[in-house]
Amino acid sequence: MRVVGFQNPHRNMKKSTSRSCLLGFALPLLTTAGSVVSAVTVNIDFGLTDNHPDGEVTALYSGTAAAPDSGTVWNEVTVVDNSAFTGPPGEFGFWTTNVSVPGLVDSQGLATTLGVTIHAAGPDGTGAFGILAGSTNIGAVATDAVNLMRDYLIGFGDPRTVEITGFGPGTMVDLYLYGAGDTDNRDTTFAVTDVNGLHTATTTGTITGDGGSPVSHTLTLGGDYVVLSGLVADATGMITVSYDNGLGSGEAPFNGLQAVYTVPEVSSLLLSLGALPFLLVRRRI
Repeated sequence: MRVVGFQNPHRNMKKSTSRSCLLGFALPLLTTAGSVVSAVTVNIDFGLTDNHPDGEVTALYSGTAAAPDSGTVWNEVTVVDNSAFTGPPGEFGFWTTNVSVPGLVDSQGLATTLGVTIHAAGPDGTGAFGILAGSTNIGAVATDAVNLMRDYLIGFGDPRTVEITGFGPGTMVDLYLYGAGDTDNRDTTFAVTDVNGLHTATTTGTITGDGGSPVSHTLTLGGDYVVLSGLVADATGMITVSYDNGLGSGEAPFNGLQAVYTVPEVSSLLLSLGALPFLLVRRRI
């Protein structure tokens, strides 16, 4: 006698077991792929739009600076020195309009999601300065990063801000912040407030020596730059850096910065996602 509609229960059990095993393999694979990250460093060199008629005062730096990274590519972010009060434009002055640069590249020259905005503030705007080539003051900046340290933004008596945008919300970032001028009474207090509270660090402002008697040196932690580690980007993916002059200093230089953070390794994630359909193909038994 023929029995209609009979199904082998062992067959269904095999299918269920097989799918469970495959899913059990696939899910850890995806989880692991999502956790694979790579370090990215984005470098920013602040400077002036124009050079002095008598010579160079601003140039884009190329090098590794202080961050633990081998890339040498920097993003140039310049301001318009539109109302100089010491010498011709291109040496010392103020700008009064915010400057935003999107689409920053990393230290290897690859595109990132980051952008930066430097804010003009105060009744006269925000200051900027560049050391004229041939001046004795050029000897006061770090010899291994002259083009990074020779030109800078300036804070006067009340905080100015720089915003870095485009991080993933909650991304942890280490910032290398450069704040040294061309003489020994220039020190900068940097501050960032995130979900963990206030983070501050101040450059000493004494390593350069007097502009007339400069002290030759290379980039020095605490003297030329400070590091704020483990900063957390806010819900919009932004970190805001405040800079102001420290005690005994008439101004606060901000030469540039390096942002070191991690991002998911996209190739690993895509590779795992591409393999998933093959893992979930129903076995025919």
